[in-house]
Amino acid sequence: MHEIIENILGLSEENRMVYLDIIYEDRIIRDQFHSFLKGADEESRNSFVDSNTGSYTERLKGWIDNAVSPDNEDLRIIDDKLKTLFGEIEPRKALMKKNSKLAKEKTLEYRNVMKAGLKFLSNHLTDQDLDLEKPELTKKITESDDIVSLPAPDRAVVINSNIFECIENRKSRRKFLKDEVSLNELSYLLWATQGVRKTFKHRIHSLRTVPSGGARHPFETYIAVNSVTGLKPGLYRYQPFEHELVYLYTPDNMVEKLKEGSLGQSFAGNCALSFIWTAIPYRTEWRYSVESKKIILQDSGHLCQNLYLACESINCGTCAIGAYDQDLMDSFLKVDGVDEFTIYISPVGKYS
Repeated sequence: MHEIIENILGLSEENRMVYLDIIYEDRIIRDQFHSFLKGADEESRNSFVDSNTGSYTERLKGWIDNAVSPDNEDLRIIDDKLKTLFGEIEPRKALMKKNSKLAKEKTLEYRNVMKAGLKFLSNHLTDQDLDLEKPELTKKITESDDIVSLPAPDRAVVINSNIFECIENRKSRRKFLKDEVSLNELSYLLWATQGVRKTFKHRIHSLRTVPSGGARHPFETYIAVNSVTGLKPGLYRYQPFEHELVYLYTPDNMVEKLKEGSLGQSFAGNCALSFIWTAIPYRTEWRYSVESKKIILQDSGHLCQNLYLACESINCGTCAIGAYDQDLMDSFLKVDGVDEFTIYISPVGKYS
């Protein structure tokens, strides 16, 4: 067995977690580690993979399969680096233990985010109370935008209309076929997650297929398209009032960027398309001020659950991703990360 892998397997469970944490916090070292595992002998590689449990094992296999095949010189360099990292285990463990106390304090503090704050809200004036200009309910379309018309939502795409079965069968799916998703199916999924049912005069607010506190709907829906019938690959934004897509651009190495932005979760890019939702918090803050944090987080759950159930009804699968690199995903979408930022990702595809 390879010396490095034997040493990893010989660590205590606590020390192994610290060591792997050191490796996985740096994307370059992480990728090199996967290349190292790919270049190791089969016995060593399988011993390491099998020492892990749960869904992580399957993801690890995918990362190794997709890793760059190293030559002998690469293996020597990576081998030396991994040996050096063993010396960082004890200092890192000491730092992590020191930070544990702070983390517990922060955890208790963050519980307050989940609590209702309406009592405090009643003691000050919101921007709505002050008659400040209401934020737009969706991003505007300009004359220069490349618009893609969507077919009207059509229940003909629904294969299973039994809501009991859709709820019963709902699960996170991470393995997708290479089959295309049709434009009609995409239209249905967009309608199911942000479709506008009723618009009030001057777009004061709208009623949609998902609930939202105060009908503020603080989200923008972006679609990273790999294989949708009739659409070229690239990034699009959904315009719910017009039921249209705005083509934004086609990122270089889009699949790899989605994987990297999702912290190495390969299924984020190996799919027909990915829903990526951003929050524009001021839409909710204008009315609810400090209470917005709770409302926006609740509302994002409504979005994704509707996507899960709609996917089940058309024999598609999805898997909500809450673990992602904030800066990388915001950069991928070309949003500022302050007034608009990524809040949820959910890849979609056909499954067997």
